[in-house]
Amino acid sequence: MDVSDFQEQQENKVGAAMTLRELTRRWWAIALVAVVATAAAYVFSAIQPPKYRAEATLLYNGLITDPVLLQREIESVSWGMADPKVEAQAAETLGQPLPSRGSFNVSSTPGLAGSVGVAGGQVSTNMALVTVEASTASLSARLANAYAAAFVGNGTTAARSAAKTEAKRIRAQLAGYSKPNIQSSPDYNFLATSYLALTQRLSDVDLAATTGTGGYRVLARAVPPARPFAPRPLRAAVLGLVLGVFGGVGLAFILRQFDTRLTSGDDVAALLHLPLLARLPRVVSGRPRKQLVFVRDPAGPGAEAYRRLRSSLEHAARNLDAKVLLLTSPCEGEGTSIILSNVAVAMARTGAQVAVVDADLRSPAVHGLFGIPNDKGVSTVVAGQTSLVDSLQLVAMFSATESHSAVGEPGGASHGSLRVLTSGPPVDSPGEILAGQRMGEVIAELRQSADIVLVGSSALLDTADALALSSKVDGLVLLVDMHACRRPALQESREDLSLLPCQKLGLVLTDSRGTGRRRSKSRVKRAVPTGLPLSPETGAEE
Repeated sequence: MDVSDFQEQQENKVGAAMTLRELTRRWWAIALVAVVATAAAYVFSAIQPPKYRAEATLLYNGLITDPVLLQREIESVSWGMADPKVEAQAAETLGQPLPSRGSFNVSSTPGLAGSVGVAGGQVSTNMALVTVEASTASLSARLANAYAAAFVGNGTTAARSAAKTEAKRIRAQLAGYSKPNIQSSPDYNFLATSYLALTQRLSDVDLAATTGTGGYRVLARAVPPARPFAPRPLRAAVLGLVLGVFGGVGLAFILRQFDTRLTSGDDVAALLHLPLLARLPRVVSGRPRKQLVFVRDPAGPGAEAYRRLRSSLEHAARNLDAKVLLLTSPCEGEGTSIILSNVAVAMARTGAQVAVVDADLRSPAVHGLFGIPNDKGVSTVVAGQTSLVDSLQLVAMFSATESHSAVGEPGGASHGSLRVLTSGPPVDSPGEILAGQRMGEVIAELRQSADIVLVGSSALLDTADALALSSKVDGLVLLVDMHACRRPALQESREDLSLLPCQKLGLVLTDSRGTGRRRSKSRVKRAVPTGLPLSPETGAEE
């Protein structure tokens, strides 16, 4: 099996799993349609007037014995029931006009009890069932018997009429044999033989003209049925349930076409063909400083989520030998700067030398999150107005009273550090600055002095900034807000990601439903003691 076939199989499996999850998520629509269809079918069936079915049996005892011809003869009974002569005779037999055609139904089917052979792979029979469906039991039986008698009577009349016509023709032919010159004919013997044959034929035809039956007789009369055959509410309800389930599934798929929201992290990962690195809780609203989880609640579930993200990024970066990571999102407003800042703090608190580059020159936010000035940064360094060393701002992670080993750093090891290169003053052409050679040189310098460099850029679909930076970094991490992003944006992002030259480390989801497992407060505190908040003025700890 080649690689393309394997990928196709994997995509089919993923598609089937996504479909199953979609149906599971919209179970309410399927259940609603199924319940409504079941109830409607039951009620509709229950309010219908009762219908009764009665059957009279006809037996064919005519001259046809070939199975194929006999099968056609029996099937022709149903056509005979629609003959106006049969209907008129049925009314006469019934002793009253027939009910309106819409109030009853008459039909004929071959009866299996009188099977006599096989025709065309089907059993051939010499019996026909005259079936009538009517509003009352007695009416259905009376109509079935009337139609059966009318059909037999019409056939008898037709057969006797044909016999009389044939007898008249034979008598006319025999009259020619009584002429005087017959006996003097040289073919006298032949004519005498023909005369005797016609005489015998006339005798048979005269008998048929008085006793002929048309080949059918009533074998069994219809009796009033004990109970109606319809309506059957329970059967209708089961049928309504089956149709309702199919209709509900169809409705679920229709709703999915109109609902572009993201509902499952697994579906997002499958759509983008990226591994899911972590799931983060949505950041609470408030002042920028409060959006740093290690400032607000360093022992809370939000901080634990970023610690898991830190571990995933370190593992992925180590496997792919990636030291400079680009963090971006499909659309604007998905919290790239917040996630960038929090994961940088999480990495620095383990003793790593972390450098943060705010390359979002259009709507920078990192400086506000850390509470540091933005008078110099990327724009001034690239323009040559300031040096990289002077533009980097150090943000201390620990106070003098906090134990380094308490946050995971082995005792005696050197402090981790977090240096931030903000965006700097606004510029007229941010795209050209980020795509220029000098920006690559800045990132290369940071690569030499830091253990890991985190670069944040503007949205992937809104600008070309991420595309310009992708050639200057080792790997990319895509950040997706499950509530802000939509499926069409992800589909477009997948196409753009395929054009980027850097490695794709994975996917980080932001979801207000939390990070999954919940730990007790005491357990979290035992694992990670609460640290002191950063200073809102200089970034130093208080």
